[in-house]
Amino acid sequence: MIAALVAALVAFSQQHHARELRNELGRLEADLAERRENVRVLEAEWSYLSRPERIKDLAGRHLADLVPVSVYQLSRVSGIPLAPPPIGIGTTWNQSGTGEEGL
Repeated sequence: MIAALVAALVAFSQQHHARELRNELGRLEADLAERRENVRVLEAEWSYLSRPERIKDLAGRHLADLVPVSVYQLSRVSGIPLAPPPIGIGTTWNQSGTGEEGL
């Protein structure tokens, strides 16, 4: 009789666990379906926003003032000034902009 009772409790426990797993599976499938729908909506929006005629219109409105880069606008990397050294504790700056170590 005790074995039958234990078997019944184990069977009930397994049935309850299986029901919980089915419920979780249902929630996960619903979540997956919602995410797939969101992906479809985003793909449709991307298709709409990336139409060539729309891009051309936006480029005409917002990039019309751009001109090609002139050779005179280019510079060598060696022409870029280096950053000043970091300020240390006790560094004072004189009027010429150079730092002097203080006490």
